[in-house]
Amino acid sequence: MSKYTKPEDFIERTKQNLILYLEQKDKNYEFEVTQILNSFLGIIILPFEKQMTVTWTTVIPDDLQRKMTPLPPHKQPSTLGELCEELRNTVAHINFLTDIILNETERIEKLTFKNYRMGTTILKFEMILSIEDILKIFNMICSELKIPGEPISLLPIKV
Repeated sequence: MSKYTKPEDFIERTKQNLILYLEQKDKNYEFEVTQILNSFLGIIILPFEKQMTVTWTTVIPDDLQRKMTPLPPHKQPSTLGELCEELRNTVAHINFLTDIILNETERIEKLTFKNYRMGTTILKFEMILSIEDILKIFNMICSELKIPGEPISLLPIKV
């Protein structure tokens, strides 16, 4: 096992692991959504806890902007870095596992991510993301950080 030296190494390894897993789906692996979520949570938490210094230039596309609930007077994220910060806070404070939306086969279809103003119950960020949206953000992070390889696409999920 090679040495982990910087947060980008972790993101690159996470991407490689996710690709390997998704390529094996035809071998009756049935936890692809779990693997996608674990990979996403890993790249949201660990690198940002390591004080990554990134100048985020990617603007959040309109389709993802529409997934955010406007909560005035709080400013909604407009860059990938701001979005990652909100998602990181949501995950770190375990405010996403309570609102899981399942499909008719009881598989996770969407997750609601919420962030509250510190020390209060005042909601300042809310976003409902499908598994496809989560992969899109995962790919945006990899692209922004110049992680090598093609974007990961969601193969049909076995139900």
